[in-house]
Amino acid sequence: MKQPTKDRLTQMNTELKTHMVFSDYEEKVFRLALDLTGSEEAAFTVVDKVHTRLAKELCRNRQEPLDTLIHRFTYDAALPLLFERVQENCDELDACCTWITGEKHSMVC
Repeated sequence: MKQPTKDRLTQMNTELKTHMVFSDYEEKVFRLALDLTGSEEAAFTVVDKVHTRLAKELCRNRQEPLDTLIHRFTYDAALPLLFERVQENCDELDACCTWITGEKHSMVC
């Protein structure tokens, strides 16, 4: 059986640390993401994005506390999904206004 290289062992160690650290925060991340996006599907997407980003950032020397870092990563991942949802709502509102008035409307959201 082939022995893992030092780089692979380091990567495995980082992945294990990330998983251990993130498991303590995963439920909080999900609840915050659900509050921000209003969608379970989007919240699961945010959790995945935060986990991936944490795996990249954990090995770097960070001055910020871990909970602050994870909170910021959650907002960073959730906001684009929230903006998509707002735009979808604006598009639906535009369609309703057009249907009611018979004229094309464009909401500025």
